[in-house]
Amino acid sequence: MLTGNADIAFTAVSVVRAVELKGKGRWAEVDDLLHDPISQGAVVCRHGDRNRNRNRNRKEAAERFLAFLHSGTARAILAGYGYGLP
Repeated sequence: MLTGNADIAFTAVSVVRAVELKGKGRWAEVDDLLHDPISQGAVVCRHGDRNRNRNRNRKEAAERFLAFLHSGTARAILAGYGYGLP
């Protein structure tokens, strides 16, 4: 991000709030009135790895992660990185 290849750039607030970038560079938020929000979502895909046992384990892990995204802990993390919450 801070390669010196550009004088200015657009990026997500979550990037500039990352611990690794603390104290590096300057940033300003673009006023919400100047753009539409970027909607993001998460899904668990029905098809994936063809190995049924491995796929079942991955699907269960994906479903647990999706459930975590709706938890208070995840919402606090997302808010801390600048994501708006429904």
